[in-house]
Amino acid sequence: MPIDLEKGTVILAAHGSRREPVANAVVQEHARRLQEEYGFGTVKATFRQGTPTFGEVLDSLSVDEVTVVPFFAADGYYARTVLPRELSLNQRYPQMRVRFTEAVGNHPRIPPLVDQRVRQLMRQFHLSAEQTALIVVGHGTLRHALSSASTRALVEDLRKFGVCSEVHPAFLDEPPQLEEVFRALSRPQVVVFPFFMGGSYHVLQDLPRRLGMENLVGTPFPAQATRAGQQVVFDRAIGSDQRMTSIIAELVAHGRSAQE
Repeated sequence: MPIDLEKGTVILAAHGSRREPVANAVVQEHARRLQEEYGFGTVKATFRQGTPTFGEVLDSLSVDEVTVVPFFAADGYYARTVLPRELSLNQRYPQMRVRFTEAVGNHPRIPPLVDQRVRQLMRQFHLSAEQTALIVVGHGTLRHALSSASTRALVEDLRKFGVCSEVHPAFLDEPPQLEEVFRALSRPQVVVFPFFMGGSYHVLQDLPRRLGMENLVGTPFPAQATRAGQQVVFDRAIGSDQRMTSIIAELVAHGRSAQE
């Protein structure tokens, strides 16, 4: 049964960043909107890097039941391993019913949302579908088999939508890596789409640096640059889109994972 939104306590759990405050601010804004605009009783953001941490957030609550939404792109290492492990360090954890939803990045509304955003970018920067290759960049990790699954599934959906002539997955910490995918492209126009929830160091600095475009570091995204004759457009993190708040609300009201 869906929970009573007015009485339910929601924990929005994200990786966060100590180097890029904007990453945590994005999550805090979704938490604020869930409470003030969507009618949830109590919503708290918690971070692996930031405060409150996963290991202390539950001890700040007096309720007996919470719903935890992993604000991650995948049901991978952080959502399935790190988050449950560190929540269990709270002293109140054994006395609470902790319910988990799926990771936000697995929601079925994500592919249409990304499709809309890419098409908007192409209009904004005057790109043509026939001449554009899209790279969907996930973090990835070899520590969990599901860490790249949502990125690969998103790529398959975007190929079916026909948003660009080429759509490729790429990762920071597992093959195929971003640099390798970029080097293999032959299209004169490229969109780099960060399938990340927060505007973290990876999105704001790591991606442009790894592609040799240091001039974009610190530039508000979306932004464009030229490299070796290719027009390259970088989007901002998907998690910064305001429409993500309604996706989170749907997960809380209807979505449950096997971790309950």
